[in-house]
Amino acid sequence: MDLKQTDYGSGWVDQALEKQVATPETFTDAYVDKIVSTISQKLIEATNQKIDAQLVNLADLQKQYPNNPDVKKAIDELTTAKDMVTPETIFDANKMESVIETLNKYGSKDAYDKLKDKLKQGAQQNPNGNNQALDEAKKNAKAAIENLNNLTVDQKQAAQKAIEAATDPTAVSAVQDTATTLDNKMGALKQAVDQAKQAQGTGNYTNADPSAQQALDDALTSGEGITANGNTPVDTVNAAIKTLTEAMNKLNGDTKLAATKTAAKEVINGLTNLNQAQKEAALAQVEAATTVDEAKNYATTAITLDDTMGALQKAVTDGNNGKVVDPKYYNADATTRAAYDKALSNAQAVLDDANATQAQIDQAKADLAQAAEALTGKATDKSALQATYNQANVAAKTTAYTNANDTIKRAYEKALSEAQAVLADANATQAQVDLAKAALDEIMALLKGASGDATVAKNSSGQSDQNSLSKAATAIDGKNTTPTTSSASKQNQLPQTGAADDASLVAADLGLTLASMLLGLGAKLKRRQN
Repeated sequence: MDLKQTDYGSGWVDQALEKQVATPETFTDAYVDKIVSTISQKLIEATNQKIDAQLVNLADLQKQYPNNPDVKKAIDELTTAKDMVTPETIFDANKMESVIETLNKYGSKDAYDKLKDKLKQGAQQNPNGNNQALDEAKKNAKAAIENLNNLTVDQKQAAQKAIEAATDPTAVSAVQDTATTLDNKMGALKQAVDQAKQAQGTGNYTNADPSAQQALDDALTSGEGITANGNTPVDTVNAAIKTLTEAMNKLNGDTKLAATKTAAKEVINGLTNLNQAQKEAALAQVEAATTVDEAKNYATTAITLDDTMGALQKAVTDGNNGKVVDPKYYNADATTRAAYDKALSNAQAVLDDANATQAQIDQAKADLAQAAEALTGKATDKSALQATYNQANVAAKTTAYTNANDTIKRAYEKALSEAQAVLADANATQAQVDLAKAALDEIMALLKGASGDATVAKNSSGQSDQNSLSKAATAIDGKNTTPTTSSASKQNQLPQTGAADDASLVAADLGLTLASMLLGLGAKLKRRQN
């Protein structure tokens, strides 16, 4: 480092040895130690000053040739040597040998000039100021970027251009780090895109609100565009990942489906016309539904089924009531009534069927409606019976009635009573009316010819025929020659327990035709009352 020997105190030592220093023999050990310490400290300070000066020169050189490995190595070696020049190591021969070698190699002016010339020659050969370390850094960085799998073509090309434009390995490293970070983010974006595509195939997407679906679709389109190509910066990639993630998180299809199922089940459980098996089947369908519309449709189907079950039940109830109150049924002919009864029975069977389908319900209701349409009964006409009943009431006040025997009187009273009951029955059938009228006509025929205060009927020649009523009574009584006595006797023998029993009592004394009428009418009235 071009240090003079006097800088190290050697001249003073030589003077001392040549006895040029006064009374050297009077030096004490402490004085010698002080001399050595002073010389050592001066040597350390002088060495460090020379090293610091060389480091300043090398720092200037490094600014001209950033990150040049030769400059960097010279600086590192001299810095290490400086750290070794201490009071503790200054007298360590081995360490000092290493320090002196470093000083000779990097610390002299000649070493500095040689290094400077070398850097100039390299700069002339490479006008860009490149050096071996930079070339190596660029080469490695370019290879590393080519191996990145998630960057687009444009992103790779942009990174390669940035590396080529770098003027030092640090800049190259920064470009590589940026590209690696971008590659990682592009990988995360690709993963988010794949997850979004998978989400589109789930119920959480298909059942979601349209706005949530659209948000995911838009985010996916944007993400796919970024991954396809283009030199998209990392901030934009991050924003795309965030948008996709948020869009997937906002899908509410699963929540909507669960809520729809709950509501559908509540509706089905509240239906009043379905039987238990039908409810359970509908509930199972709702539970198995995979879409909101499917769950709603099952509930709607159950409601429709409930409505038709209710309509069928009403039709059956009304039909059964109509058999009693509707003349269309009870005045219809036997064939159409039988067909209607069969349709009613079939409809009731469908109502009782735990597995009845909508088609069966519809068919049963249609069959019942068709059978009802076929009923041809007209409103009951009581006018003729009313007229006959009025005549019979008048006749009951004539001598023709008062002169009749007891059997005829009982039959007459019974026929009047039955006719009155039929007239009073708002739902009396035409057959009942006709039968009541026929019975009155028949008994009144036995009194024909009687008028005023006459006591006997007259024959066709106008002559008195005292035997006419007697003969009729005898015929009705079943050829009994003593009708009054016989009638009284049968009346005492037969119980009188209602319409049918009264008719039976009279029938015992009357002829076959009238007896059949009274018995039949009484039985029909009793059945309708029941």
